[in-house]
Amino acid sequence: NRSSDLGKTDRFGDSSSLFSLDSPSLAMDRRWESIVRAKITTLQEVMIPNWNLLYQEKLISHEERKKFVEEGSTPRERIFKLLTEILPRKGPDSYDKFVQVLKETEGQKHIVESVLNDSAHGKSDCSECARMKKKSAELERENQTLRMEKKELEKEKKGKDLICMGYQLKENAKHASVTMNDFPVWKDMKEMPVGCIPFGRVAELNDKIVVGWEKRIYYFENNRWDDRDYSHQVDSIRSVFNCDDKCIVIGREKEGGHVLFELNEKSFELEELGKVPGCGVRGVGKNGTVYVWEEKMKRLLRFDLSTKKWGKSIKVNGWWGVSLAITDQRLYLGWIGGIECFDLGSDESEWVQIPSPKNHGCEITCLSGKLVATGGLHRNDRNMKQDVSVFDDLCGVWLPLPSMKRERYGHGVCATKKNQLVVVGGDETEKSVEIIEL
Repeated sequence: NRSSDLGKTDRFGDSSSLFSLDSPSLAMDRRWESIVRAKITTLQEVMIPNWNLLYQEKLISHEERKKFVEEGSTPRERIFKLLTEILPRKGPDSYDKFVQVLKETEGQKHIVESVLNDSAHGKSDCSECARMKKKSAELERENQTLRMEKKELEKEKKGKDLICMGYQLKENAKHASVTMNDFPVWKDMKEMPVGCIPFGRVAELNDKIVVGWEKRIYYFENNRWDDRDYSHQVDSIRSVFNCDDKCIVIGREKEGGHVLFELNEKSFELEELGKVPGCGVRGVGKNGTVYVWEEKMKRLLRFDLSTKKWGKSIKVNGWWGVSLAITDQRLYLGWIGGIECFDLGSDESEWVQIPSPKNHGCEITCLSGKLVATGGLHRNDRNMKQDVSVFDDLCGVWLPLPSMKRERYGHGVCATKKNQLVVVGGDETEKSVEIIEL
């Protein structure tokens, strides 16, 4: 494999000798051979890869994308490796998918017409390509300047600690590892009056921790737990969660229906918002919109708090052990089969599987815009675990955070406005509550 040697030269050597006509990687589609033999240099100058679309089309994996970042290669080197080593090995339809990605990427559609189909359209070096070449050269000069500045910054920070979510990271390691110096740790809060399995039933209201269990809601304030009975309104509390500064409650009526409530921050009364059109068992909210997991139809219902009306639902794949988390742009759904992500900024978005943490059945939440997974069951022995990890969506990997003091599964978790994580319960005898500030 000569690509590693060729990548060190400016023109990457004689690309036509990289593959033979009988190469297994090109046998599936000879159009890749055309790119390698005649068009690789032009593509290196005008192409700007859309990594998100390539990932969605399964043309590049999280591991391959991460490797690009770790290698610190130049844009030209990345395109060379992408077109000669990675994409041709992605199946018989990889070329067609690659062309479709170019068409859907802003400013790249002309590549399909003027470079890939040059035999039908005449000269490949059209005015648009010339413009892109000029822009590419300018970007390359900027990259060279940034690389020089990066080296200077690395010299300045040498010996200093790198801090990430409370971790001190060792420098000059291929994979950053963690040390335990000056490290945030989990601390015990006062135990709850009862043991509980409050997954999806922990929230914050005016700096109070709120936990729903059976027909009661428990409040933690001034280092003590108080509670109120809501049996006159609900037969059971199904979910307690935050939507912005509001505390939302899903309750099951004695007749079997489900109702959406807001917990009044002053009177602590449950104020009805509307009936849930189905069996609502979990909820999450952001930017004035509440999303309710409807169990029977396997969908997420949308509720607008301003109009108090239900909107278009979102079909989901998960069906058991559902956990929900949300940021401004993304909705996460964790279930026994993994974790999936939904882009709230697109009307045509679909669920995308992201790498799973090492345990399944984790309770997830979002802290400072980052997805955090807590506890769960080990994938092999199915024992409860005390692990906590945060998802690095740039590299597609889970990074460890400080472990809880106790193994937990079926627990509740809440991220507060003070960048704290609070975990509660886990089984019917577990009364403990832990907190950490990150």
